[in-house]
Amino acid sequence: MSNNGIIVEQETLAEHDERPPYDQLFRDYHRMQEETRDLKRQQAQTRDELEAAIARANKMAVEAEIANIELNQILNTSVDGVVLINENFEIQRINTALLLFIRKAEDEVIGEKCHDIIHDSRCGSEDCPLFRILHGEGRIECDIEQWCGGETPVPFIFTATPFRGLDGALSGMVAGLKDITERKQAEEALKRANKQLERLSTIDGLTQVANRRCFDQTIEREWGRLRREKQTLSLILCDVDYFKL
Repeated sequence: MSNNGIIVEQETLAEHDERPPYDQLFRDYHRMQEETRDLKRQQAQTRDELEAAIARANKMAVEAEIANIELNQILNTSVDGVVLINENFEIQRINTALLLFIRKAEDEVIGEKCHDIIHDSRCGSEDCPLFRILHGEGRIECDIEQWCGGETPVPFIFTATPFRGLDGALSGMVAGLKDITERKQAEEALKRANKQLERLSTIDGLTQVANRRCFDQTIEREWGRLRREKQTLSLILCDVDYFKL
């Protein structure tokens, strides 16, 4: 190649080897420093927000645990049985009183079907309290009987109310069982007393035979019955000699 050719090639390389001026490099350097500082500030802000979120989550977890402990204490201090049942008829929570009634441990009933633990003739039918609640009913109250290891079933008053989750959706029911053995015994005693009082009011205290009040009640009852059946009524009057003797 001629000398002229070499000179031209060197000039071309020199044109492509041009570097940015110093002031441009200086501006780029300061821009990069500013971007680095912005990135560090963003990282610090993100770190602070993350730490704050973790702190809030930890606080909520502690509060939830405290609330759970307090709820357990409230449930377990109740002398009445309390049980939480979800929409799948599974027991989610049960208190100590009810466990003592049914004579089972907590791990034996949690997750089990309610009808396997609390037996009643309504189970599996449309009259089931949970079935009725899931179909829109509110508070339900009824009497049930449970075998608790004794010779006779124990009467309970069963109260059920809807249970809703945090989103407000219906998710099951809370049921309470109150032992009403003493009340039932009092009712039976009252029935016996009323029956005895009724008997005493219709007999003569001296002769122990039916008195005038019993006669009036009987004649009125029979008159109504025979009137419905369109039958005749005969009445016999007699006098017993030496009756008091």
